[in-house]
Amino acid sequence: MSYRFVVIPEQGECYFYSGDGPTLPALQLLVDGLIDVIDIGGADMVVNDEGRFTKSLNLGASLMAQRPVYGPAVLTGRTASGETVSCPEGHLTDLVGHAFSDEEAVDLMVEAANLRAMAMTVREAAKISGQDPIDLIRNYWQTGKVEHRVPADSPRMAGYL
Repeated sequence: MSYRFVVIPEQGECYFYSGDGPTLPALQLLVDGLIDVIDIGGADMVVNDEGRFTKSLNLGASLMAQRPVYGPAVLTGRTASGETVSCPEGHLTDLVGHAFSDEEAVDLMVEAANLRAMAMTVREAAKISGQDPIDLIRNYWQTGKVEHRVPADSPRMAGYL
């Protein structure tokens, strides 16, 4: 079987890796060890299973996976049955030739942290108020604030009235 993956090295530019035959040996070679697979929504990121002990932090891969990734990472596609196939064309292949700068990595990490904080705030506000999270998000986009109302007859308000 022929395949084409995108490799995100710890440092330097991303590049394509093409090959034929079984994918497991190629993936183990590319990540320099046993593999672990991270679902990144529509594709898989293959990383070194023990990289956190032996490799340095890969900022670009960590940003995409939204969790720390150590060592080189490989972007692959997958079939509905879970078989590893070539990396899907599109936004992932746009990474080829790109190297993540420290400034870009910091900006992306701050943005990811802001989005996670907003999502947690919306979830908590929805849980407290019983409001639809989508309504809270629409309000956030319009006002820049997460505002929620707790109904006066809510059991949560019993101690406050």
